[in-house]
Amino acid sequence: MIIKVQCEHCQSEFEDEGMEKTVFCPACGKETFIRAKGSNYSNFKTPPNDDLSGLILAGYLTAILMPLVGFIIGFILLAKNRVGSGLGCIIVSVTCFFIALALLKLM
Repeated sequence: MIIKVQCEHCQSEFEDEGMEKTVFCPACGKETFIRAKGSNYSNFKTPPNDDLSGLILAGYLTAILMPLVGFIIGFILLAKNRVGSGLGCIIVSVTCFFIALALLKLM
């Protein structure tokens, strides 16, 4: 049975005859997962399954202690599709940078 599939990466649609398998998108060439017919969820982009918890922790710690490094790690997390954590690190690092500047002005 041929079904329509939407790529998880580029959102283009193509047809395939399989279900519950990973195929390569003809438009972007990246792997996308085809869900079974009748499943309760559609073929949407799932969060990455790579473990970045150590990088996220390092991002928040360095955002407080070394804001420039935390700022850079925030952009790395954004590039790895961890938008919430990336923006969090960037916001914390910018806030801590301005607090440090204000404290230096008081001295």
